Amino acid sequence: YDWNYSENAKLEQSFRISNYRRNYSVINKDNEIYKKDLTKEKDIEYEVMYTKSYPKFNLVYGMEFSRPEYISDRIIGGNQLFYQNGVFIQTDIDIFENIDFVTGIRVDRFQDTVVVSPRLAISYKSKNNLKFRGAYGSGFRSPSFMESLIDWEHVQFDYRVIGNQNLKPEVSKGLTLG
Repeated sequence: YDWNYSENAKLEQSFRISNYRRNYSVINKDNEIYKKDLTKEKDIEYEVMYTKSYPKFNLVYGMEFSRPEYISDRIIGGNQLFYQNGVFIQTDIDIFENIDFVTGIRVDRFQDTVVVSPRLAISYKSKNNLKFRGAYGSGFRSPSFMESLIDWEHVQFDYRVIGNQNLKPEVSKGLTLG
């Protein structure tokens, strides 16, 4: 849902519910059905973002909430539920006609881990249409379903896959010059 309630301001929202279900058979080395399993994935996600433009300043802020749930005979405990939340704010300031300064921060919570990700950028546009830009930022990636929860034996090829529930989000830092 988008609402442009003035020429310089808008509110964007999205609400998503997803359900995935799959029945499958595990076949052993002798080509016989070893067992039959069911996998379900459910997710409820809400995002809202507000954008406001001023003559020399733009402001964007918002938040996201997600609650994925995984149900399968192939995961630890058979049923796992995650909580993921994030809030962010970013500004874009026209310092001069040819210099822009961007700053922002994002705070994410994944289960019991909180990650703060700042961002700074500056750009200069020359009179001959060259643009020079420098940026610094950090971010994170939460562990995937497979990395943290999967726990099953691949009977056809005789190996086992074991997830690690204690994985923490990966944190990255980046510097860009261009």
